[in-house]
Formats: sequence, C-alpha cells, structure tokens
Amino acid sequence: MELLQISEPSGQFCEKHKKIILGIDLGTTNSLVAFINDNDSPEVLCDDFNRSLFPSVVGFLDDGKMLTSHKAFELNSNEIVSSFKKFMGRSFEDSKYLHSTYELLEKEGILKIHTSYGDFTPLELSSKILSHLYKIAINRIGREVKDVIITVPAYFNETQRQDTILAARLVGLNVIRLLNEPTAAAIAYGIGNLKEGIYAVFDLGGGTFDISILKLMEGVFDVIATSGDNALGGDDFDLAIVDYVINLFTKNEVSFEEKSNLMRIAKETRECLTNNDSALFYTPSEIGSHIEISNSTFYEIVDPLIKRISKCIKRSLVDAKLRIDDICGVIMVGGSTRMPIVRDFVSNYFKKKDLLSNIDPDKVVAIGAALYGDMLLNRNSLSKEWQLLDVTPLSLGIEVSGGLVERIIHRNSKIPVSHSQDFTTMRDGQTAMKIHVLQGESDVVEKCRSLSYFELNNIPAMPAGKARINITFQIDSDGLLLVSAKEKSTGLGSSVIVNNLNRMLHEDIRSLLQSDNNNLENKDSSQLHKLKSRLRSLVNSINSILDADYSLIGDHESSYIQDRIMIANKMLNAQDINSNKLMDDINYFSLLAENFAKLKINRSLQETLLNKKFNYQYSKNI
Repeated sequence: MELLQISEPSGQFCEKHKKIILGIDLGTTNSLVAFINDNDSPEVLCDDFNRSLFPSVVGFLDDGKMLTSHKAFELNSNEIVSSFKKFMGRSFEDSKYLHSTYELLEKEGILKIHTSYGDFTPLELSSKILSHLYKIAINRIGREVKDVIITVPAYFNETQRQDTILAARLVGLNVIRLLNEPTAAAIAYGIGNLKEGIYAVFDLGGGTFDISILKLMEGVFDVIATSGDNALGGDDFDLAIVDYVINLFTKNEVSFEEKSNLMRIAKETRECLTNNDSALFYTPSEIGSHIEISNSTFYEIVDPLIKRISKCIKRSLVDAKLRIDDICGVIMVGGSTRMPIVRDFVSNYFKKKDLLSNIDPDKVVAIGAALYGDMLLNRNSLSKEWQLLDVTPLSLGIEVSGGLVERIIHRNSKIPVSHSQDFTTMRDGQTAMKIHVLQGESDVVEKCRSLSYFELNNIPAMPAGKARINITFQIDSDGLLLVSAKEKSTGLGSSVIVNNLNRMLHEDIRSLLQSDNNNLENKDSSQLHKLKSRLRSLVNSINSILDADYSLIGDHESSYIQDRIMIANKMLNAQDINSNKLMDDINYFSLLAENFAKLKINRSLQETLLNKKFNYQYSKNI
C-alpha cells in the first residue's frame, strides 16, 4: 500500500516555509546585509570575492554609467561620491554646517549633490547602495527576498527616517521596520552573550555618533535613554587631519577634487595610527611634501571631537537618571571605535568597564537587524523569546501663542507612543487653527526644528478660549510621526504625516539639545516669552472689551487705558525688554480686566432690577 503523506500541524514551525528577511546596515562609509540561515544563525552575506563590507560610494564612467561600491574603485571611475548618507533628509541650508568633498545645490527646495554626470538627491544615491545589497543577497540566498529591516542612527529625525524608507521603496524593497543602530547592536550581543543588567552602546560610525543606555532583564531590551550627534563620525576625524595639514602648507582654498584626495589620504593615515605610534601623510605635490603625524599630535587635533562625544554620553546618563557605576559594560559599534584614542577615552570615561567588541564592530548592527527581523517574521525560530522597547530621541510638540513650544511627547519616551492634549482658540470667532509641528528641547520656537504645518478649519465660532481642540501625536515602531487635530463638539479633524517633503531650515540636530531647558539662560529667555505672551493676550482682551462695552467707562478713563495699551504694544515689539516692567503691565491689565468684569456684572444686575420693577409697576397698573 502506498504511504500517503500528512502535513504537520499548522501551528508548528516548518523549515521550508520559513520566511526570510534581510537585515541591512545602510552606513555612511560602508554597508552590509545579513539574514538568518537554515541553521538559525545570523550570516553576513558576501559577494563572489568573499567581501562582506561594501563601500557606500557611487562612481561614474566616461559614458555616465553609474557604478556602486567596490566596482566604483575597481573600474577607475572618473568621479566618486561618498558619505551622502549624512545629507539624507536635510535641506540645503541645513547642510551648510556639514563638510563635503562635492558641491551641494538647491533645486526647487530639494538638496542635490552635483556631479559632472548630473545632480542627485542623497535619497537616490542611497537607493543605489540598497539595490547593490539586494542583488548580493538574492544571488547568495538563491530566491527573491523583498522584506527588510533597515537600521538608522538613533538620532535620525523624522524626515531622515522617511527618506530611508523611500530609498528602499525606489528599488522595490518592503521595509518591515526601521531599527536604531545601537539597539540592533545590543540585540546581536543579547542573544546568549550578555548577562542581565544595564549597558551603554557606543556607536561611532563614518558620519554619525549615537550613545544608548539599555537595560536587559528577562528577555526584554529596554532602551532607557539615547543621545548622539548626526554630524560626528570617522569622517570628522579625517577632516581634522586634513585641516591640520592644509594649515601647515597653504592658506589657499582647496578644490573639491583636492579635498576628496586629502580625505582619502587622511583616512589611510588615521587607520595606520591604529597600530602604529606615527604615520606619514603623503600630501599631493600641489600642496606640499609629506609630513609625519604622531598619535600625540592626532590626539591634540581631534580633542574637540572627543569633547563633543563626552557631552552626548553625559546627557544620556542624566536622561536615564543613572551613574557610571550603574553601567555593566560598553558595547562598541562601528569601525571608528577601533581608533585607540576612542577606546582609551571610552575605557577611562566608564571607569575601565568591559568594552565589548568580540562581535565585529562593522558587522554587529547588520547581525542585530537580521535577528530582529527573524523574530518579527518567524517568532518560533528563536530558542528564546525577547521583546524590544525603544525610545524617541527628541521631544515633539506644537507652537502656541507668544512663539512658545508646548511639548506633547518628551524625548526618551517609549515607542510606539500616543499622547493627546487639549488646546483652544486665541480670538473671539476664530474658525481656523494653523498647527506648527516642532522637534527639540527649547521652549522657544526659533530654537527648535520645524517639521510641518497643517490647518484645522470649520471650527464653530465661539468666544476665545471656549473651543476645545484635541491634538494627538502618534509615533509608530519605526519612529515615524502622525499628528492629528479634532474639534470636540463637531468631530471635524485634520492630520499630517511628517515626511520628506518638509525640509528643515535650522541648525543641525546637536544645537537642539544645546538649547535644553537645563540651561539657565534659556530658562530666562523662555520665561520672558511667556510673560510677553500673557501681556499680549491681556491687551487683546481689553481691546475686545472696549470695542464691545465702551459705555462702561468715561472718556477720560478710556483715553488713559488707550495710552497704556499703546505703551504696552511698543514694549512688546522692543528688542530689549525688562521683565519687571512686563509684570507691572500684566498686573495692571489683569486688575483692569477684573474691574471690567465687575462693572459688567453690576450693570446686568441693575438691568435685571429695573426690569423687575417695571414688570411690577406694569402688573399693578393693570
């Protein structure tokens, strides 16, 4: 008799039906791709030459053909573009603060990188790297795989995250989740490698720096706090060497081509210093001869960068409400952590705690992304269940009267998260509201990053302060933001998804944190804004009362009040304002508003009494 086959129960895991998801580390300098193989082990994928580290560069041949990664170097491209990830989601104005070895342009409000073969957005160039990684993956795996986890710096803002997703969509990839790079590294170590406790993840890549504080307890990865600098990485250490050399030999401006060549030599010099006490920097003939750079000289010229790193670490520990003694160990991530100066600094800062680097710092993020993706799609394929709790790196809020910011979601809030708050109108009869979405730590709009604007219309006309508008901020698991507003009495609403179309025109992200309210000067500035807003509101109220109930007071008193209003408006428009004078006017107009209210009540009572008396006389006469 023929034996008929019976399938296993549908709830059990079947190997041949196991879903594959790619973990991609889209880096500033190098990129990698990994997956979980049939043995349930993470595997970083290699090309035909057994290379797993793919340079994040794009090159061009004479005919304009575009080459990516190793081929850009091997086929002697006429022009090579690198480190474009750091310009993702940035405006032209915002990018002025970042160094580059190529010309940046602004076309129709969009930042583009100029080459001799055309102008390209950082998003387009990043999509070419993703396409290259995808081809490597399907060639090695042997089947189509569209689902991906892509890692991003923890300090990537909303538009940078959206651009990353769009770059993947351009090449047909389905982004299941964006995962913060330090968190991915912790996951890679956490599966059977870490004991329970609190860890710092120190992630210094080619163009960005992140520091995250995580707690591992009973299979739960709890990100307590994160900090970082989106404009600080290995490239900046190379630039420090370049600036040092240029200042020694020439005071003239160097061309983009010369600077690109110098940055390449500086990178080789920096890497040589990793294992040697000194290295020779061979300068191009048009600039000068060679120069010897010692480790002590290198330490001196990069000291400002080390101090920036130190500030980020301090901020993350303060936000986490922890001391250095609470940290069990430090996970080292990124190729730039191989520099002795970085390792020495981290070791000393964390009081000689264990520096964990037994997983290749270049590969650890891609491995963590693959593990996380496999957990999402094939939860049963891991021998141990675990859960990830991540945080949002910066506070989010809206502009309110007086140029102030009302924070709705605070930085280091667990994500996904949703917070709501009620707001109201500023003026009588107001039927629309313009909502300005902001990101940052200051109480003042001008010191925060503008993300988006949207409007809520058809609000029923009511007296100022009567309408109730509920505004909700929602951040999903990828850190992407949805803001909605709804008028409560009608249910009418409006919303906006913060995306790459909203280009930001302020200082780079570290300036947002330098405006933290812990700074006394900013607290004073914020308090001044609040006083101005309060006085402006009172003046508007008095004007409304005078327009509606002018007969409550005499002409002489009315003239005096108008003079006080004129003086108050001049003070509100002045550059140098005394807070004591503001308080004097606030007290005066507050008392005046109270007196007006009493006069209105007295007049209403008198009218009521007169009506009663009239009705009584009328009924008596009848």
